[in-house]
Amino acid sequence: MPVQMQMMPQLSPLPPSAAASQPATTGTRYLDLRQSAASNATGSGNNTVISKSAVDERLNNQYHGMEEQNINRASNRISPTNLNVNIADQKAHSPNSTSPKNKVTMLEELRAQMKHIPNTNERGGRRDRGHNNSQSNNNAGSNAVGVLWGLEDIKGYVFDFAKDQYGSRFIQFKLEDSSVPSGAKQGLFEEVLPHAKVLCKDVFGNYVVQKLLDPRVGTAPQQLDLCDNAIKGNVVDLSMHMYGCRVVQKLVEQIFGNTKPNSTSRLYNPNYQDSLLSELINNVSECVKDQNGNHVIQKCIEQVRPISRIAAILDSFNGRYASMAKHPYGCRVVQRVLENCDQERVGNVLNELINEISQLTSDQYANYVVQHVIEHQQQGSHRRALLKVVTDNVLSFSQHKFGSNVVEACLKYGTGAEREALIEGMLRGQSPALGTMMKDPYANYVVQKVIDKSSKSQYEKVVQLVQENESSLKRLTYGKHILNKIKQQQNAHN
Repeated sequence: MPVQMQMMPQLSPLPPSAAASQPATTGTRYLDLRQSAASNATGSGNNTVISKSAVDERLNNQYHGMEEQNINRASNRISPTNLNVNIADQKAHSPNSTSPKNKVTMLEELRAQMKHIPNTNERGGRRDRGHNNSQSNNNAGSNAVGVLWGLEDIKGYVFDFAKDQYGSRFIQFKLEDSSVPSGAKQGLFEEVLPHAKVLCKDVFGNYVVQKLLDPRVGTAPQQLDLCDNAIKGNVVDLSMHMYGCRVVQKLVEQIFGNTKPNSTSRLYNPNYQDSLLSELINNVSECVKDQNGNHVIQKCIEQVRPISRIAAILDSFNGRYASMAKHPYGCRVVQRVLENCDQERVGNVLNELINEISQLTSDQYANYVVQHVIEHQQQGSHRRALLKVVTDNVLSFSQHKFGSNVVEACLKYGTGAEREALIEGMLRGQSPALGTMMKDPYANYVVQKVIDKSSKSQYEKVVQLVQENESSLKRLTYGKHILNKIKQQQNAHN
């Protein structure tokens, strides 16, 4: 015969203060909750009786509900309190379900289905500072085999699913799946559109917006609606946001970078595109110096064609290239200009850089710009002027942490004649600079590069100089590097 108890009154969740005071262990917290419920039931005047097992089940359900709420509050993600929906809506929105479900339950089921699928579309964090997040998985739909749901199953919940890690992946898979009806995709888009501004800045939602901006996935009318509702008027704000900048880059790469002369969509009208680009004009300097915005500027320089369309952006850099080269993000923009602009503009940039080449060579960021010039500007007066400065200051540059990188670049990318002239400068005189460089913590790496790149006659002079200083080199950590390098070379030739 079951134990008889008075009907327990409806328990309400513990207030935050009371919940915080509960013991940490699950068993103790459950025991306290049960004792409290029994006490409340005993003091009530209700004579209805239920079994002890039913009381235990009800208490257990309530306890785990409180735990789930605490977890969701801590993670600041989807909360059960915010996701309770009307029963009729649940039935309507879950046509394949035998019982009504709320969004928390649906997300849990989806996560279980999606965990076995490799994540190929999202990086989940910052780009490797090239933000090359535009690579899409053309076989994503086929990779989603085993996911039992369709887009119709999340109708009404698309916004919440797009902000969830697995929900976002599910949506991306379905958008890429050619077997999904266009009507279902259009229905999803209509739910995304009102929330597109928010999703652009969401850690997972931004990937859904990016996917819709892909011409292979979204339609031109959909992409135009996204631009009008979420991007236009917000280009600068999105460009300087950790996740929003990815959406703007996707727009520039997929839409601006792919011309469709026969398209009637306003999206591909140069005037419309230029109106979006014009939002950057008054904020170029801020974007260049921003850890996210600089990637948007780089993408514009790489993708927008003809490049004269962004002449106003490029003109704003005039007179500032040397200072930009010294900036951690600006130095990347300078390199993109050197790679993509016409010779006239590149010549003007190099004129500015050459005037301050000594300071730039020794700068922690600008030295990368100088190396870029050495590697990619294969001829011309600017290259000769740069190499002359390096040759004249080879010892001081080689002994500098950043300048030594530039000297190594000259040895690596220089022509045979250029390398020979530079090495000759190191060997010249009664006290050759190379002898000092062997014992320096930075310059010894330049000497190792000299051993690799010198001509046969110069190599013999280097070996002779090393042998003359062998006793002192053996006592130095940096000197041992030189001796080992010579030994490796000799073993390779024997």
